[in-house]
Amino acid sequence: MRLYVASAILAVSVIGVAFGEETIVKTRTDVYEDEWITATLSGASVAHEVGAISLETSYSIDVLSGATQTFTVDTISSATTFEETRHQVDLSANYAFDEERSAGGFMATSRETDFISNSAGINGSIELLERMVKFGFSYGITIDQLGTVHDPDVWERAETHTLNLDWNQILSPRATTTFLLTASTSQCGEVWGCQASPYRYVPIEGNSGIAQVISEHNPDSVSRGAIAARMSLALGSSVALHALTQRVGGLGS
Repeated sequence: MRLYVASAILAVSVIGVAFGEETIVKTRTDVYEDEWITATLSGASVAHEVGAISLETSYSIDVLSGATQTFTVDTISSATTFEETRHQVDLSANYAFDEERSAGGFMATSRETDFISNSAGINGSIELLERMVKFGFSYGITIDQLGTVHDPDVWERAETHTLNLDWNQILSPRATTTFLLTASTSQCGEVWGCQASPYRYVPIEGNSGIAQVISEHNPDSVSRGAIAARMSLALGSSVALHALTQRVGGLGS
């Protein structure tokens, strides 16, 4: 699939309606088109607050259609047409114990012809020292099922656990610092591997051109981790200085 710089979003529509101070309804539609694909992204969300409880739900539908080049064993065929539709529903809830402490949870599900994803998690935050320090955490689990449109009986399962920890510190009226730790581990199937794309192929060239085309494979298990630190210094009403350092690591097998 090729994308061109001259491509443009044909239409963007955003509508928001507030029903009192407690309920907000939003809708959005984006349409994108280039020489190869047409994408229509539509969704709606509802946010509602009842005392210390805040709830939000959203639904989105993405329709992707167009044409893409197809690799075969010894050549590249002409473009083939396709159309895919994805439905996604998100739910989240948060409870504020007081001005310094809160906790919540979230759930999401996504459906495509050859891909099913379900995720859930919890999060929380607490502020200390007269709200000069804020600690936050989140934990989530995602279970994906990956198949193929060519064989409806072929499905593989992938499970990913993710943990995020963050620490925000106000050093002065102008300076703040943030530390972030994130880690994830995934166990995937043997055919597709972790986060492999069933549509991506790797051509192997021989003496007379492309001799073989194989599908992309990734490791069956992957662990990742990252640590980041940032310091911000406000120099004026519209000027700020930021310094960021991070270390990222990963291990696959």
